[in-house]
Amino acid sequence: MPWFHDAAPLSPRPRHRVAGLAGAAALVSAAFGVSPPEPDIQGVALALGEAIHGAVQPEDVRWEPPSGVVVDYLVGRRAIFLGGDAKGAPRDVYRARVRLTPEGRPLDVAGVHDLTSTPLGDDHALVVDGDRAAFATFAYGQEQSVSALDLAGEGLAPRARPITR
Repeated sequence: MPWFHDAAPLSPRPRHRVAGLAGAAALVSAAFGVSPPEPDIQGVALALGEAIHGAVQPEDVRWEPPSGVVVDYLVGRRAIFLGGDAKGAPRDVYRARVRLTPEGRPLDVAGVHDLTSTPLGDDHALVVDGDRAAFATFAYGQEQSVSALDLAGEGLAPRARPITR
């Protein structure tokens, strides 16, 4: 469960800060002429394709669990998707943040990362279940592998302790 579910409700002062940050983000987007994607999965796929300078099909986009309306608006909801240089080209697995309005309409795409970089393989059959994802890689005329990802990451690594003798 996200950390903010147990937090006390926001007092009016922090709510004004959140509203101010949201307003500032809207002004910056307007000032730089950034137009939001179309308010559907086709628009999201098109925006993700533009972000990778390639092509993304709507059926290849998977959403990670939401982090709450405020986080999804200010930081973005994570999406895992398959994308390639062009439609029909071999695909890689990518991860990005898509900022969403409280109604769920996409605003913009940021933080795009290619998770696989498989130039000779075609990643496909992407599935996401909570904090886990899996996909298969096809190359050289056959399935080469099935990979699983822990989307939550490893967390903070423990500090190394000096060796004492």
